[in-house]
Amino acid sequence: MKAVLSSLLLLTVLLGCDAESDFSTDQPVIIATTAPAGPIQIHESFYRNIALYEDGRVNVYSTEENDGDIDPKAPIIEVQIVPEQVQQVKKSITDHSFHTLTEDLSTNSEDGRFAYLTVNYTDHSKSVGGLNPDHQAFLEIQDEVMEVIPDGVYKKWLEETMNYMMEKEENAHKDVGE
Repeated sequence: MKAVLSSLLLLTVLLGCDAESDFSTDQPVIIATTAPAGPIQIHESFYRNIALYEDGRVNVYSTEENDGDIDPKAPIIEVQIVPEQVQQVKKSITDHSFHTLTEDLSTNSEDGRFAYLTVNYTDHSKSVGGLNPDHQAFLEIQDEVMEVIPDGVYKKWLEETMNYMMEKEENAHKDVGE
Protein backbone atom coordinates (compact mmCIF):
# COMPACT_ATOMS: atom_id res chain seq x y z
CA MET A 1 0.00 0.00 0.00
CA LYS A 2 2.82 2.37 0.92
CA ALA A 3 4.53 1.63 -2.42
CA VAL A 4 1.31 2.44 -4.31
CA LEU A 5 0.91 5.75 -2.47
CA SER A 6 4.55 6.62 -3.09
CA SER A 7 4.14 5.83 -6.78
CA LEU A 8 0.98 7.94 -7.02
CA LEU A 9 2.69 10.83 -5.26
CA LEU A 10 5.70 10.63 -7.60
CA LEU A 11 3.42 10.43 -10.64
CA THR A 12 1.45 13.46 -9.44
CA VAL A 13 4.64 15.46 -8.94
CA LEU A 14 6.00 14.47 -12.35
CA LEU A 15 2.76 15.27 -14.15
CA GLY A 16 2.46 18.55 -12.29
CA CYS A 17 5.89 19.71 -13.41
CA ASP A 18 5.92 21.52 -16.71
CA ALA A 19 9.37 21.51 -18.32
CA GLU A 20 8.09 24.15 -20.71
CA SER A 21 7.87 26.66 -17.85
CA ASP A 22 11.55 26.29 -16.96
CA PHE A 23 12.74 29.49 -18.58
CA SER A 24 16.36 30.28 -19.32
CA THR A 25 18.18 32.50 -16.88
CA ASP A 26 21.31 33.05 -18.99
CA GLN A 27 19.51 34.12 -22.19
CA PRO A 28 16.48 36.32 -22.74
CA VAL A 29 13.28 34.66 -21.56
CA ILE A 30 11.66 35.90 -24.75
CA ILE A 31 12.61 37.90 -27.83
CA ALA A 32 9.83 39.56 -29.80
CA THR A 33 10.91 40.41 -33.34
CA THR A 34 9.10 42.35 -36.06
CA ALA A 35 10.01 43.63 -39.51
CA PRO A 36 8.00 45.28 -42.26
CA ALA A 37 7.10 43.24 -45.33
CA GLY A 38 6.33 44.33 -48.86
CA PRO A 39 7.72 47.38 -50.63
CA ILE A 40 9.69 49.43 -48.11
CA GLN A 41 12.56 51.90 -48.09
CA ILE A 42 16.02 50.49 -47.40
CA HIS A 43 16.28 52.48 -44.14
CA GLU A 44 13.18 50.60 -42.91
CA SER A 45 14.51 47.12 -43.68
CA PHE A 46 15.71 45.94 -40.32
CA TYR A 47 14.40 43.65 -37.62
CA ARG A 48 13.09 45.27 -34.46
CA ASN A 49 13.89 43.15 -31.40
CA ILE A 50 12.73 43.31 -27.81
CA ALA A 51 14.61 40.96 -25.49
CA LEU A 52 13.23 40.40 -21.98
CA TYR A 53 15.55 38.89 -19.37
CA GLU A 54 14.77 37.12 -16.11
CA ASP A 55 16.43 39.94 -14.11
CA GLY A 56 14.07 42.55 -15.58
CA ARG A 57 16.37 43.96 -18.24
CA VAL A 58 14.66 44.76 -21.51
CA ASN A 59 16.84 45.49 -24.53
CA VAL A 60 15.40 47.07 -27.66
CA TYR A 61 17.73 46.71 -30.63
CA SER A 62 17.86 46.19 -34.37
CA THR A 63 19.42 43.50 -36.50
CA GLU A 64 20.10 43.58 -40.21
CA GLU A 65 17.65 41.66 -42.37
CA ASN A 66 20.39 40.25 -44.58
CA ASP A 67 22.66 38.79 -41.90
CA GLY A 68 20.96 39.14 -38.53
CA ASP A 69 23.97 40.91 -37.04
CA ILE A 70 23.61 43.69 -34.50
CA ASP A 71 25.20 46.92 -35.69
CA PRO A 72 27.08 48.15 -32.61
CA LYS A 73 26.62 51.77 -33.72
CA ALA A 74 22.83 51.47 -34.08
CA PRO A 75 20.67 52.75 -31.22
CA ILE A 76 20.07 50.28 -28.40
CA ILE A 77 17.81 51.03 -25.48
CA GLU A 78 17.92 49.16 -22.20
CA VAL A 79 15.24 49.62 -19.57
CA GLN A 80 14.66 47.90 -16.27
CA ILE A 81 11.22 46.57 -15.37
CA VAL A 82 9.88 45.23 -12.10
CA PRO A 83 9.86 41.47 -11.35
CA GLU A 84 6.05 41.37 -11.50
CA GLN A 85 6.18 42.40 -15.17
CA VAL A 86 8.64 39.62 -15.98
CA GLN A 87 6.40 37.13 -14.16
CA GLN A 88 3.35 38.39 -16.08
CA VAL A 89 5.04 37.78 -19.43
CA LYS A 90 6.19 34.32 -18.31
CA LYS A 91 2.66 33.56 -17.08
CA SER A 92 1.26 34.61 -20.45
CA ILE A 93 3.71 32.31 -22.25
CA THR A 94 2.72 29.40 -20.01
CA ASP A 95 -1.03 30.14 -19.94
CA HIS A 96 -1.15 30.34 -23.73
CA SER A 97 0.79 27.05 -24.07
CA PHE A 98 3.40 28.69 -26.28
CA HIS A 99 5.31 25.41 -26.54
CA THR A 100 2.35 23.87 -28.42
CA LEU A 101 2.05 26.60 -31.06
CA THR A 102 2.84 25.76 -34.67
CA GLU A 103 6.12 27.33 -35.76
CA ASP A 104 4.74 28.96 -38.92
CA LEU A 105 1.72 31.14 -38.20
CA SER A 106 1.84 33.07 -41.49
CA THR A 107 -1.34 34.24 -43.17
CA ASN A 108 -1.77 34.64 -46.91
CA SER A 109 -0.47 38.10 -47.69
CA GLU A 110 2.30 39.81 -49.61
CA ASP A 111 2.86 42.76 -47.35
CA GLY A 112 2.30 43.86 -43.79
CA ARG A 113 4.86 42.68 -41.26
CA PHE A 114 6.79 39.71 -40.10
CA ALA A 115 6.48 38.90 -36.40
CA TYR A 116 8.24 36.24 -34.37
CA LEU A 117 8.49 35.22 -30.74
CA THR A 118 11.44 33.19 -29.50
CA VAL A 119 11.17 31.69 -26.03
CA ASN A 120 14.31 30.33 -24.39
CA TYR A 121 13.80 27.44 -22.01
CA THR A 122 16.56 25.90 -19.92
CA ASP A 123 17.22 23.14 -22.45
CA HIS A 124 15.94 24.49 -25.78
CA SER A 125 14.48 27.46 -27.62
CA LYS A 126 11.33 27.70 -29.69
CA SER A 127 10.51 30.31 -32.34
CA VAL A 128 7.02 30.92 -33.64
CA GLY A 129 5.69 33.48 -36.11
CA GLY A 130 5.66 34.45 -39.74
CA LEU A 131 4.05 36.95 -42.09
CA ASN A 132 1.09 38.70 -40.46
CA PRO A 133 0.45 36.05 -37.82
CA ASP A 134 -3.17 36.12 -36.73
CA HIS A 135 -3.14 33.63 -33.89
CA GLN A 136 -4.80 34.87 -30.69
CA ALA A 137 -2.31 33.32 -28.25
CA PHE A 138 0.66 34.62 -30.26
CA LEU A 139 -0.77 38.14 -30.43
CA GLU A 140 -1.58 38.21 -26.72
CA ILE A 141 1.94 37.15 -25.73
CA GLN A 142 3.38 39.71 -28.15
CA ASP A 143 1.18 42.40 -26.59
CA GLU A 144 2.40 41.43 -23.09
CA VAL A 145 6.00 41.95 -24.24
CA MET A 146 5.22 45.32 -25.84
CA GLU A 147 3.40 46.51 -22.74
CA VAL A 148 6.48 46.22 -20.51
CA ILE A 149 8.23 49.01 -22.42
CA PRO A 150 7.53 52.43 -20.88
CA ASP A 151 5.34 54.76 -22.95
CA GLY A 152 7.19 56.54 -25.73
CA VAL A 153 10.45 54.58 -25.35
CA TYR A 154 9.86 52.22 -28.28
CA LYS A 155 8.64 55.02 -30.56
CA LYS A 156 11.71 57.14 -29.72
CA TRP A 157 14.02 54.16 -30.34
CA LEU A 158 12.32 53.40 -33.67
CA GLU A 159 12.69 57.02 -34.85
CA GLU A 160 16.36 57.10 -33.81
CA THR A 161 17.04 53.78 -35.51
CA MET A 162 15.32 54.78 -38.75
CA ASN A 163 17.32 58.04 -38.78
CA TYR A 164 20.52 56.06 -38.14
CA MET A 165 19.70 53.63 -40.97
CA MET A 166 18.93 56.53 -43.33
CA GLU A 167 22.27 58.18 -42.50
CA LYS A 168 24.05 54.85 -42.92
CA GLU A 169 22.44 54.42 -46.34
CA GLU A 170 23.37 57.98 -47.38
CA ASN A 171 26.97 57.46 -46.27
CA ALA A 172 27.15 54.20 -48.19
CA HIS A 173 26.07 56.05 -51.35
CA LYS A 174 28.71 58.73 -50.74
CA ASP A 175 31.38 56.07 -50.27
CA VAL A 176 30.65 54.52 -53.67
CA GLY A 177 30.46 57.93 -55.39
CA GLU A 178 26.74 58.05 -56.11
